[in-house]
Amino acid sequence: MNIINGIKGFLKNFFDTYSAAEPIRDLGDYRRVKKWIRQARVLYTLFSVIAILEIFFVTSVPSLFEIPIFLVYTIVPALLVLTNLGYATLIMYLPKIIKSVVSSGSTGYNIGEKFQTTHVRVTHEYGNSYSVSSHTENKGCLFAVIAGTVKFMIWAFFCVYIGPFITFRKLRESVKNVRCYKPD
Repeated sequence: MNIINGIKGFLKNFFDTYSAAEPIRDLGDYRRVKKWIRQARVLYTLFSVIAILEIFFVTSVPSLFEIPIFLVYTIVPALLVLTNLGYATLIMYLPKIIKSVVSSGSTGYNIGEKFQTTHVRVTHEYGNSYSVSSHTENKGCLFAVIAGTVKFMIWAFFCVYIGPFITFRKLRESVKNVRCYKPD
């Protein structure tokens, strides 16, 4: 139940944070929002052009790919556009994503430290003498990699399939806020 509440909280925070336009109260906010709008427009334009080039390539040589022709002309173009816009969203929020992944990795490492494995090695040296050595290792790094990877996959899913839609909404509202701002 705790995991479900965590996912619900993540989703709510994701939608609230990334779909709401930031208010413009002073000139610093105005410049920051204007810079964000410019970045969003450049990234989405660039990745839209890349998607169009990919669509032309895929549809011009459909026999190159082992995909049914029906899908090449119907589903694949939409997926290419959505995926490329998702890449733009991923790049826009990359610092936040990295911070989130590192935080999850740190939590995973702390949990994995509690799981320890002791390896005992017995070697026969000569005659009736044996050498015994042991070392203990924890699973912190393993849990950190797993937690970080899972968190990144969640981010990637949302950035590709949901992020462009809520970012367009935020972009539209931000443009309205910039137009309505009157410096004192």
